[in-house]
Amino acid sequence: MKVNRKNLLCAINKVLPGIGVGNVMIEGADTIVFSKGHIYSYNSAISVDVKLPDGMDIKGVVKGQDFYNCLSKLPGEEIEFEVTKSSWEITDGNIKISIKLLPEENLMERFASLAPTDKWVDINGEDFNKALKVCTIRNNNSAFGGIYFTGAKALSTNKWIINKAILKNEYPEFWIGDSAVSQLVKWNNFCKVQFNKSWVQFQSTDDVIFSVRSLNITDFPISKILPLLEQEVAAEKAFTLELKPQFYDAINRASEFSHTIDDHEAVVVEFGKEIKIKGSRTSGNYEEIVNDMTVDIPEPKEMNFDFNDFISSEKFFDTFRVVSDTVDFDTSKPIHCVLESETAVKLFSSMN
Repeated sequence: MKVNRKNLLCAINKVLPGIGVGNVMIEGADTIVFSKGHIYSYNSAISVDVKLPDGMDIKGVVKGQDFYNCLSKLPGEEIEFEVTKSSWEITDGNIKISIKLLPEENLMERFASLAPTDKWVDINGEDFNKALKVCTIRNNNSAFGGIYFTGAKALSTNKWIINKAILKNEYPEFWIGDSAVSQLVKWNNFCKVQFNKSWVQFQSTDDVIFSVRSLNITDFPISKILPLLEQEVAAEKAFTLELKPQFYDAINRASEFSHTIDDHEAVVVEFGKEIKIKGSRTSGNYEEIVNDMTVDIPEPKEMNFDFNDFISSEKFFDTFRVVSDTVDFDTSKPIHCVLESETAVKLFSSMN
């Protein structure tokens, strides 16, 4: 049969997040399975089910990444594809390739166990994608990595940050890890979600089923972080600043002199009658006063931030508030920063 190579590559590319890489993985996790007009992958944390384009009657099990790499290097738009019991025979002009098929064993049982129920919940794909971006915390080495969803909100946290995204739809309760988030954020066309046993399953507008194993939701500290976030957002003693481009520009420049705190690249923001952005490392120092921004507190206060968290937040927030733990901005007490918009909140504490 003739097969459009690019269409086949596109379908395979969608299942690659579900293949295993590295030295430690379950048996068969590095394979992709072609069966009954679908391609499947499964690595115990992620599984993806993609419909093959019409007319592609392909069956068999192969090494996923290896086959994708091989196919991507062929020059032809269409290839001849013959399926036998033990191999795939592929011809592209003067090129002939024989791909040996692997035993299927019990692989299809895994995919059968992940068959979705009919209890889908409609979601907005762009809204979901935005929530992932708002709540992603770079290098989150805490015990609470990933993003927790419940109702119409998504939350994430580490030792210094609490994020909340307000969603357009009500979601089932689940908690997905950072490795899954890094794959899901590449998609913006999910339209349905369901919680199925211990898996969260997303359906795209082109009928891809993307399944992610949920973390244990009882371990996520929602009862601690949500009241704290709401307390800081409602704080009466706060200075509200307009987030101006020059503030982000200064942080970006100072990042060339960032210092490391727990694998985070930190810069210093000094709040006072002048707002200063500072960086310091063995190679030198950086300091910049941000024009037209000021906080009227008794004495200047410094906070360490991962500059990546600020830069990645620029397009999601429009209000910046400096909040004190005390009414009079007691210089011995810490201050916090709150970034806000109608659909998202980010609370920063200093990384000191």
